[in-house]
Amino acid sequence: MSAKMKEIVEVIKEVQESFRSCPDASIRKLRIAAVEKVAKKREIDIRTVYDKFTRKLDMNSLSEVDRLLDEWLRNGTKELENILRYHYYFNGKELEPFSKNMVTPKVKAKNRPK
Repeated sequence: MSAKMKEIVEVIKEVQESFRSCPDASIRKLRIAAVEKVAKKREIDIRTVYDKFTRKLDMNSLSEVDRLLDEWLRNGTKELENILRYHYYFNGKELEPFSKNMVTPKVKAKNRPK
């Protein structure tokens, strides 16, 4: 897996772990904290990590990333996984956040549109 893709997967894993601890937290805040952690660990600018989600995955904005993360974490949707699979070839371990044993349990969200 490329370094660029590793950054994306690391951020997703961080968001997922934080969400498990605090399922009522804002996905945006969890994503921001995850990006900062990954950037610090890799000693790169946070804008570089953000760029991976928008430009490399053809996202229109970070709010679109947040929406996809939210839908995956709260409802188990596959859209984020499908986007990653479309843009990059993966073998099983590389898509670990999306494996059956890693999927975040569904959390009921109040007043969420279906």
